[in-house]
Amino acid sequence: MKSILITVCVLLSSILQAQNLIPNPGFDEVNICIEYTAKCAPKAWTPTAPFFSKILYDGDKQTINHMVTLPMEISTDPNNRPYYKTQLLNTMQKGTRYKVEVYVLDNKYTPTFLDLQLDTAETFQDLPLRLTSRPTLHFDKNDSNTKWTSAGKIFLKFEQTIKAEDNYKYIVLGNFHEGNTVKASYNIYTYIDSIAISALDNQPFAEHTADSIKQLLYSDHWRHSYSRPAMPLQSGQLRAKIVLPTRVIQHSGRCDTVVLASEFFRGNRKDINSVYADQLGNTFLLKPENVKEKIIISGYSYLKPNSRYNEIIATDRANEVATYLVYKKGFSFDDFIIKGYSKPREGMDSVEMVEIVSCQPAPELPSPPVTKTDTLLIPDVLFKFDSSALNQRLYASLDSILTHIPNKPGIQLAITGHTDNKGGSVYNEELSYKRAYSVAGYIRKKKPGVEILTINGMGEAIPVADNSTAQGRQKNRRVEIIIFYPPEQD
Repeated sequence: MKSILITVCVLLSSILQAQNLIPNPGFDEVNICIEYTAKCAPKAWTPTAPFFSKILYDGDKQTINHMVTLPMEISTDPNNRPYYKTQLLNTMQKGTRYKVEVYVLDNKYTPTFLDLQLDTAETFQDLPLRLTSRPTLHFDKNDSNTKWTSAGKIFLKFEQTIKAEDNYKYIVLGNFHEGNTVKASYNIYTYIDSIAISALDNQPFAEHTADSIKQLLYSDHWRHSYSRPAMPLQSGQLRAKIVLPTRVIQHSGRCDTVVLASEFFRGNRKDINSVYADQLGNTFLLKPENVKEKIIISGYSYLKPNSRYNEIIATDRANEVATYLVYKKGFSFDDFIIKGYSKPREGMDSVEMVEIVSCQPAPELPSPPVTKTDTLLIPDVLFKFDSSALNQRLYASLDSILTHIPNKPGIQLAITGHTDNKGGSVYNEELSYKRAYSVAGYIRKKKPGVEILTINGMGEAIPVADNSTAQGRQKNRRVEIIIFYPPEQD
């Protein structure tokens, strides 16, 4: 433990410096994030879903010892799984033995466990969903007999020896368990103090390679999806540094999503802060003459005890964004649907925000000729109830459906999820996308040679039956797979 007894500090210091393959292993080197202009993340480490996942970090504290707080389970959504990743300083050699050591805070209020995955390729995903691959190692506090105490805190040391099954280059930390791990009514966290991976079989350590990788990792200063400056918003220094968080997610046709943190507005009021106003205009690139479908602007505010007050603030902020786009960019108020919610946005970080979603018809682009298409339906019964997880007991039925996808070159797929009209529209859209994502992941395992063009989530927007009956709703809960066949050769 780097932050406790002197003897322990010396011990860990030798571990972390003796050919440790982990960059910034104690999370003590703090990154100055461009979008925060503040100490917001440890250098070299990033989430697997960098635009929608945020890891808690105490880098702004005046201390030389820092920890990463990694959510193991979100009580409201067990499929929401943030993960933390980095690249190893040297490639692990297949067949070589390595010692893996992790120090975590032993918190009596929450179970302490951690999964670790080693891989040859970097893990990246648009949404913070559970990774379906098996972890390389699983640590649990019940398996740790080594404890240290410092300043009233208890730390556990996890340690395992492994033989590398491949030439691993990357590491991912988090919870790979399917479904609820502990079924608690509160969020579960693991507080990671430091981590080390070192070779046991006299494997040479390439210093030059390690320095090059470390320099590349440390040069990345984008770490978060929300702007949260640590200095007064009126400061002129922010104008050149703060960049609005944006992310384009393909749901249907062409959907652009712009997320505005609460700092976009002055304090708790609805007025747009001048630091950000012009950046919104430069970020939202849709032109008024190209608006074919309504633009949805949704405000989310929930920090005040009065829910009605929160809803009013959320709606006012959404209206203020629409007003800016009307008077500054030439849109019409008829182009927008304004919504205000007194709760956090489902599937996003729990912060106040305004979200702009514009789904316009995709432009007509030249495409290769297609001679034939087929559509496969994945029914609702192949998923667990009200979940995006596939029902393992019905894998045989799913495999039977997938046999209709030919195993030949040129086959392309478009996968779209749909729901009935029960529940909120935001929830349905997210569920439909997650279900399509789950099916896509299964297909990639079963048919790795097939190209998946798009993964979409339409929610309740395109029913195929009457939602007023149970039978109709069941038909509407589906995932459609469109098979695009290559043109026949003469």
